[in-house]
Amino acid sequence: MAQLEILQCSGCGSPLVPGSLACEYCGNKNIIKSKRNPLKITPKVANEYIAFYAKKTKKNPKDVDSLYAMGLLYLNLKNYELARHSLRDAIDRSPLDAEVYYYYALALLAGKNVKTMPASEVGRAEQYLGTAIRMETRCKYLALLAVVKQEYYIQNQLVVQGDTPRSLFEQAMNYSPDELDEITEHCILCSTDTRFNLDILTGAATLDDARTGGLDIQGVESPGMKECEAAYNLTAAQRRHFYDYRFEPRKPEYGSNVLEEARLRPKGSYFVLALQRTWRFALNLLLALAFFTVCLLAGWGFDTTEHPLYRMSVERTVELKEAEAGKKLTAAECAALIGQMTRDSISTARQDSLMAATHIRLMSEKDGKKQVENVLWLKKSAGGTIWFIIVCSPLWLWLIITMSAFVRLRERRRAASIHNLSVWESYALAEELYRTKPTDTQIILFIQCFLSTAVETELARHGKSENDLRGKTLFLNDFFDYREDGPNYGDSAVEYKIVLLEADSVSVITNDWRVYEDAPEAGTIESISYSDIKGVKLTGKHLSFGEITIEAPEEPIFEYQDDDPAYITFSNTCTSDVRQFAVALRRLQTAYKNRTQTN
Repeated sequence: MAQLEILQCSGCGSPLVPGSLACEYCGNKNIIKSKRNPLKITPKVANEYIAFYAKKTKKNPKDVDSLYAMGLLYLNLKNYELARHSLRDAIDRSPLDAEVYYYYALALLAGKNVKTMPASEVGRAEQYLGTAIRMETRCKYLALLAVVKQEYYIQNQLVVQGDTPRSLFEQAMNYSPDELDEITEHCILCSTDTRFNLDILTGAATLDDARTGGLDIQGVESPGMKECEAAYNLTAAQRRHFYDYRFEPRKPEYGSNVLEEARLRPKGSYFVLALQRTWRFALNLLLALAFFTVCLLAGWGFDTTEHPLYRMSVERTVELKEAEAGKKLTAAECAALIGQMTRDSISTARQDSLMAATHIRLMSEKDGKKQVENVLWLKKSAGGTIWFIIVCSPLWLWLIITMSAFVRLRERRRAASIHNLSVWESYALAEELYRTKPTDTQIILFIQCFLSTAVETELARHGKSENDLRGKTLFLNDFFDYREDGPNYGDSAVEYKIVLLEADSVSVITNDWRVYEDAPEAGTIESISYSDIKGVKLTGKHLSFGEITIEAPEEPIFEYQDDDPAYITFSNTCTSDVRQFAVALRRLQTAYKNRTQTN
């Protein structure tokens, strides 16, 4: 801890200038010597002691204590140039004091914004802090080195060499957090993460706050990591299973607007068919009657006969005649009636016999009122047969069609039963496969797990090492439309780009991957030298440098961040922020041009 022996009033405790005989504040003449932090005294007292120690170093230029004290006092006054001069002399004369190296590094930061400092000055500060830590490990040494790396490398999206800021902050937790306010007093901090981690070290923030918003000091494994690890074990068959049965199957139903695989076939009803055929029978019967009427009137194939009809005995016939005449028939009249009946019977029999020889008796109709019988005959000739067939053709046609319709209905009902059973079985199987498929979360976790290793994999395939890179690697990814294997495979393909900032050039690796397949082959790579880049232009989501233009996706699947190492998205060497990457690219391009112009 930096200490300086100064005069102090025993009454009010005020620091006094060298040679004081009484307190200038309270007049107390009791003056004592005490140890004080030279960075905490007032500017007036600091100036007095600078003059005091300047006289001592003038007398003895090798007075290391005086040089060290002057360096701290100049640092108090924020005269960083003179502070560096005094501390540099102290280091030259006493190179084994770790604290001098620490304060020299603090003076190098000179109250500036570390993010915008030249790389050479940042490198010198790192060098002196590294020397101090190797001599003696203290909280403020580790914290200042972590601040430098966080503010310069992380904020500028550059590669962090050696221990990461997070690792340094974790190490600092093991030591007493003394004098950390010196860091915030003598350098400008832009990162909220830096301030938050310093608050953790000083106790201004809790570890619970760290787990939710800042550094996870305890390194608690996130439940998301466990899920990701389980999802990463999904096989290619399981991933294809997900896309084949990605959506819940539609329950089978009837209707023309239903997909074929879920459409049930109607069986048809015997009752409905019978009603339809009965209606058709009535129409065909009317048509047959019309044909018959025409043929009968024209004498085509059909004939009719009419003869008296005697249903009663002779006695009863006589009684009826007497009743009609209103008188009793004479013997002559009765004989004439009987004779007439006999002749009619003989005539009818003779006529029937003659008709039967050339005709076929089809039907007869008895008229009780007229006491006659009408008989329908069909001619036995070929013409008669043809006209009979013509007359009955509507009925024959109806019968054939009706029988065929009932046979087809039976077959259709049988086929519909088999088809519907198959549809329901397929639905039951699809529903079971849908329930047992990997979840959307598992697939996304699997994709993210794969993408989290894509950069490392592609670097190895192309023979490149992260140690050769000069800035953070840009990693962009997104789904692209791919439906060659079916409509469910719309977002089953991922395209990613990896942009590498190398010593003399920028390289872009492009590749794509089907989620349900194994890892793809090595992607294509194109490079462009910094000397060929006239400018770096960022317009919306489009980053252009030289002849290369990269478009950042609206919603990438996987994004790198540097907030919490408990998640697979944490990285010190990769980023998905195009704006931050553009800043790093411009910085390296400018440094390259300056270097080449100098050479």
